[in-house]
Amino acid sequence: MLFDTRFWQSPTIPKHTLPRRIAHAELRDYLENLPRTSWAYLIPPPAYIPDSIHVGTYKRWDDPKGEMGFLEKSISYEDFATAVCDAAKERWTGVHLISDV
Repeated sequence: MLFDTRFWQSPTIPKHTLPRRIAHAELRDYLENLPRTSWAYLIPPPAYIPDSIHVGTYKRWDDPKGEMGFLEKSISYEDFATAVCDAAKERWTGVHLISDV
C-alpha cells in the first residue's frame, strides 16, 4: 500500500459512496500487488468536476505524509483525460492519484 491512510477513509467522504470507494480500494490493492509491467490505474480526486475549466495541466499526487490532502484537490474531466492520454503515450505503470496542480 502506498500510504497508511487512504483518502476514501476520511469521515468527510459521503457514506452513500462508501461501497464504491471500498470496491475501488480493493481493486487498487490487487493491482498494487501485480508486477508493474503493462498497466496503470489512474485515480481522480473526489472533486471530479465535469464543467471545470480545462487548464491543460495535472499533477501526479505524491505526498509522503499521506493521501488526506488529496481530498482537497479537484480536476476537470478534460485535464484528467489529458493525464490518461499521457499515461498511455508514456507507458506509465502502477497506481497514480491525479489532481489539479
